[in-house]
Amino acid sequence: TDTESRLSQAGGQLTGNLTLRKSDGSAVALILSRQDHADMSCVWKIQPSYVSATKEVLTVLANGQVVAHFDERQRFAINMTDPDHTLDVGGDGKFSTGLHVGGLTDAANDTAAAAAGVAVNQLYRNGSVVMIRVS
Repeated sequence: TDTESRLSQAGGQLTGNLTLRKSDGSAVALILSRQDHADMSCVWKIQPSYVSATKEVLTVLANGQVVAHFDERQRFAINMTDPDHTLDVGGDGKFSTGLHVGGLTDAANDTAAAAAGVAVNQLYRNGSVVMIRVS
């Protein structure tokens, strides 16, 4: 055994890439825990998973609950898995410095927005007024 290439339990330093996998080649989870304070008991886990031939994911969990989920389609989910959009949030959101929306279809009303391909509950604009298509 090559003991010089191992990190000591007291610490160590790595340079270059670190590959973690089981002896059969499958992925392992990286578990991070800090329990040096009575109020710090959360165990964090970063876990890659194979879902299908076209979908692999990287999930961040806190005490076993999904916090964030990334997939190879460059989609990111918060508080949920399997995002349908570039950013998918399972809950509410807050923008403390403003929200900037670009690329909205300009349409006079819901009928015109529908004809332009805007889906129900999607945003569009009527000049400088932001609208939500409801029908």
